[in-house]
Amino acid sequence: MIYNDLYDLESFIRVNTINDLKTKNYELKEDDIVFVIENFTFYTIKSSFEYNSEIENFPINAKYKAVKTITIIDKEENNNKINGIVGGVVNPSFIQDDGQKTEGQYYLDKPSGKLHKCIKTTISTTNSTEFFKDVSLNCILSKLENLIKIETGITGDYTNVGAYNFIFPKIYKQVLGVAINVYKTGTAATLENVYLTGFNNTGFSFVKDCVEAARANTVKVAYTVFYV
Repeated sequence: MIYNDLYDLESFIRVNTINDLKTKNYELKEDDIVFVIENFTFYTIKSSFEYNSEIENFPINAKYKAVKTITIIDKEENNNKINGIVGGVVNPSFIQDDGQKTEGQYYLDKPSGKLHKCIKTTISTTNSTEFFKDVSLNCILSKLENLIKIETGITGDYTNVGAYNFIFPKIYKQVLGVAINVYKTGTAATLENVYLTGFNNTGFSFVKDCVEAARANTVKVAYTVFYV
């Protein structure tokens, strides 16, 4: 029987560790190509009776050995980069692989290819929310999109050129951003502009300007609040 974590990927076989070739029941044959995730190295399965002391090899059983072909990337360097990106330890095992999954480490879900964080140490091979949290980029972006809310409003009148502060009708828990624009009905005597200079959870500050200060229009400010 072929062990359940052996994957045939376009003419080569993928295993998690080199030691798996010895301890697990793979149906290997001579000249099979094996890719080992733990050291990012390709091996060729050869007869144990072939001898070449200059090539690194790993005895599998009395019949076969794994002969090193090529290492495609430095394991430690790659792991450091990946761990740095996710902010933790990425385990080379899948959620569906046998063995313990450790709380705080990250694992890939085999069917979806999405990254998950183990939130409770388990030996389960099922991707359930009890033990794993989806931390893939699409999931995070979706949560952010659902988290961020938008509200719009219109201020009172402003005529003179100058700096102003506007207080929101309510206090927000966390304002992420504010966008403003001139709001006026009817014909303007001269071109008006408003410039945002700051904001917080209670309001925003802005500068009202126009081309001809002496002919400044009375305008309102239309604003949009982005908040959580």
